[in-house]
Amino acid sequence: REITMAARRAVAAVLLLACPASTWQLARGSAAARPRACHSPRPSCRCLASADPLAGADPEQVRMMAERVILVDREDRVTGHESKVNSHLNARGPLLHRAFSVFLFDEQGRLLLQRRARSKVTFPGYWTNTCCSHPLHTPAELGHEGDGLLDGAVRGAARAAIRKLEQELGIPAVTFAVDDFHFLTRIHYLARADAAAEGERAEFGEHEIDYLFFVQVPGISKLVDPNENEVCETRLVDEAALRDLMAAAAAGDVRLTPWFALIADEFLFDWWKDLGDPGRLRRHRDVDTIHRLGKGV
Repeated sequence: REITMAARRAVAAVLLLACPASTWQLARGSAAARPRACHSPRPSCRCLASADPLAGADPEQVRMMAERVILVDREDRVTGHESKVNSHLNARGPLLHRAFSVFLFDEQGRLLLQRRARSKVTFPGYWTNTCCSHPLHTPAELGHEGDGLLDGAVRGAARAAIRKLEQELGIPAVTFAVDDFHFLTRIHYLARADAAAEGERAEFGEHEIDYLFFVQVPGISKLVDPNENEVCETRLVDEAALRDLMAAAAAGDVRLTPWFALIADEFLFDWWKDLGDPGRLRRHRDVDTIHRLGKGV
């Protein structure tokens, strides 16, 4: 028994040296391990050497990282499929894949923002547009390439958006039809995690052809019921409030996801002015151009 107790003390000492105190407390079930808030650190210490880039990650997030995303070339032509985890590893590029970004507005023209939960593998705790994720490599979300961009890949991305709006924000899928989503254009960007930021996993990044959608739904605030595993805060903002948030991000007080910051700087406010006029909004649509934004693309 004395030998066993001595061995346990030795293991405990090694763990205390290898892991930050906050992570040791989380492992013991301290108050910090209760349901997440936006400001709570998430457990990320990998106490033992591991080649698993998802070691210590939230189990539900790990499950979704096994989903297969659509790999594309620079012209958005499908080249294959890969798991989310492998496609987002910096060591692999990250691999260029298809994504979507939804900007959802209420009847007053206010934009719904979300703050990503601390459990997210990439960009945890960052403010971003309403919903941003990936079409999966399934017939419904791929779209048929022979149907052209608008009737093929765009409709596939819109179906993915409806799925994720329900999964992340609790908005029932029946709220939307595919034709409610106004496709505007595509962007190509590359962004890597901030290795110096608390809670971020430096192994991961984003490299996407991102399909951008506007959609407006009266009474949307009554339908939002965020999934705390995905979203820790939501906010409806007008243009002035969003500019204030962007200024706060520039001052280092909050963080915006890189794709959201690029879209806001390049397009968002011009499009927003025409939100209430579908005809004028449609004039902003650009199906031919893939806008290369930011560094590295």
